[in-house]
Amino acid sequence: MSEDEYTRLAERIERLQNIIRERQSKREPFISSFGDALENIAKRAREWFNEEADLAEEELEILKELFPDEDFSDDKSNLTEIMREFNETINKFNTTISSIKSGEIKSLKDIAEKEVFAIAKPEFIEDLSKLFNLSLKLEELIDSIEERARYIRYTQRIMEIILRRRSSS
Repeated sequence: MSEDEYTRLAERIERLQNIIRERQSKREPFISSFGDALENIAKRAREWFNEEADLAEEELEILKELFPDEDFSDDKSNLTEIMREFNETINKFNTTISSIKSGEIKSLKDIAEKEVFAIAKPEFIEDLSKLFNLSLKLEELIDSIEERARYIRYTQRIMEIILRRRSSS
């Protein structure tokens, strides 16, 4: 091997060592980025869910006030149950995020080796899926409440028209 080849090889080895040092000093563990992403998901999911659930509750209260003969108790029970399940699930989700943020979970390797954290278990994925499913249930319930409100209002308008026609005759 020529001296130029040795020099080139030495330069490449030095460059490799520099890259390794730089990456080690600058590298943010994937788990930190993952924790940040999860935190944002949980925050936005809670904000969206609470806003929608609050509006659904208000809709039910107004419907009950406007149409006292109608029974909205099933809708209210469903909404209460969806809200309870959502809060329970998001709290479990946040426990995992806290473990990441506190440094209790430092890397994916910690998860793989210890397998004691919620994120390492299928329950974490199930919780994430449950958040989506509960949000879907809330959307479906809201659609149902709004459809029922439209139907009641439509029926009321028809009754008003019939009563006006009878009183005119």
